[in-house]
Amino acid sequence: MQLIKQFRFLLFMLILLISSSSSVFARDLVQEAEAILQSRQDVVESVEKSFGQLKTPFDILEKWLQFTDEKSEFVNKARSVLNDLTPEFILALRPDIRQSVKDSTGVTQPLEVLQTWLKWNKTEDSSFVTMAEYAVRKSSSTSSENDSDDQEVDVDTVEDIPESPVNEEEQSEAGASVIGLEQMFNSFAIKDLPRPAKDSGWGIHWFPTLGSSKEVVDKYLAECEKMGIRWIVFLNVAEQISEANDYLIDEMKKKNMMPVLRLYSLTVPLDWEKVAQVVRHNVKKGVFYFQIYNEPNLKCEWPNGVIDLPAFVDLWLQGAKVILDAGGFPAFAPLCGAGEDGRSDLEFLNACLDLLEQKSELKILESCWISIHNQTWQPVDYVEDANGFKKFQFYNRIISKRLGQSRPIIATEGGFQTGGNKQMYDRHMRYNIDYYNYMLKAEPYYFAQCNWIIGNDVGGGDKGMWEDATWFTPDGPLPIVAALKKMEKKPRAR
Repeated sequence: MQLIKQFRFLLFMLILLISSSSSVFARDLVQEAEAILQSRQDVVESVEKSFGQLKTPFDILEKWLQFTDEKSEFVNKARSVLNDLTPEFILALRPDIRQSVKDSTGVTQPLEVLQTWLKWNKTEDSSFVTMAEYAVRKSSSTSSENDSDDQEVDVDTVEDIPESPVNEEEQSEAGASVIGLEQMFNSFAIKDLPRPAKDSGWGIHWFPTLGSSKEVVDKYLAECEKMGIRWIVFLNVAEQISEANDYLIDEMKKKNMMPVLRLYSLTVPLDWEKVAQVVRHNVKKGVFYFQIYNEPNLKCEWPNGVIDLPAFVDLWLQGAKVILDAGGFPAFAPLCGAGEDGRSDLEFLNACLDLLEQKSELKILESCWISIHNQTWQPVDYVEDANGFKKFQFYNRIISKRLGQSRPIIATEGGFQTGGNKQMYDRHMRYNIDYYNYMLKAEPYYFAQCNWIIGNDVGGGDKGMWEDATWFTPDGPLPIVAALKKMEKKPRAR
């Protein structure tokens, strides 16, 4: 009996010694991360400016490493610290935790062991806890992202996917929380990005004006709500804050709609400090998605009418970095399917990606979404070329091949248009409803189909300018409006 007591005492002292030495090591590792950041206050300021105050020094380092192209000893040290922070490494420091969780629950998988222990732990508040919490967040995010990639929809069989049940109440609460965007997201992974409450993927482009009256906003947002529209693209001068758009955004938020802001300008150098002010202002209002530049493969988008692909890439790269630094989520600019420089939009896209790769800047696309224009006269299942509704599949193949991952895609101008021909109204209704129905079971990376365009003359646009594509005309709405109002409104499968 005396021998057993001595053995237990020695075992207890051994566990205590391991725990104590582990805590010292853990504190040293946290202090190492803090020391790295103390030597680079510019990193802390830049990350907090864009993403707010993050939970741990590890989160700050991780966020910064996602965006920087810097090559230095500082980068190497930061990567070394983060690479060590795995559940396996942490549990090697604290075998008492592994054993305790195993004895109580039978759980042995390292991530699950740490998750279980953190739920139990109510007293310990140490550097070790900080490390464990970060390791769990990091590993859980990686695991979920891999699961999402494994389950990605086959582009050739997407129509056959059954709609999975969605808890509308839970999705509404989640959507409401992201709409406010009180603090920016710590990840640009597809699964982490904000969506509107009861997201259907149904969207529309607002009037082609740089601001709408309150009367126009009140009337046509109410129409959008009745139609089940959840995403709205709108224009804002790239270098100027708009009070009119402030009201539009506020009203969209009240209706749990997701604003997508297009920074309006020709393909020219901009006053980037003013652009940053516009982005920061609108991020505070609740905007997350920003598009800068538009159809650079068209002559009309250049002041001198000369398309210059390298110049566009340089300008877009500057703009994307400004948006990211100001807390927004930038789009790669949409291209016109019928480009005017002798290349298709896919060829133009590949040439842009080649140039980004040559500049060692391709990685920035991992922090961007892709804007496309998929206006078409083709039915929903047309895939003979990229000039149909499913243009997003062609873009995804190119992007995922280059990056090794999909990026979010939003059609900011899309859908079937009548060209002003009233005999096309019925097909306009049927095809656009088909596109919206597809969105309810669309690929995870395809976020929204924003059809062109809600109206022109009735919303204060230049008279007759885009009237051949509008849903609301001076003579009344097209049949698509009444048809959508009658349809059952349900969230997309997730």
